[in-house]
Amino acid sequence: MTAIRVGAASGIRLCDQCGRPLPALDKNEYTPARARLVAEQGVCMCPHETDDVELPERGPSLL
Repeated sequence: MTAIRVGAASGIRLCDQCGRPLPALDKNEYTPARARLVAEQGVCMCPHETDDVELPERGPSLL
């Protein structure tokens, strides 16, 4: 399992294995700082166990 850490200054969840930002779990994680980091480094594609992460319920589609 890959450990997950949070960027100290930015509050962005980062992968301990590759150091890239993890995929966002909800809309509040989409920030300008995270967007810059994703543009510079890309998004983490390492396999992670999500058993201990609570995923938000999917909202209704607006389409």
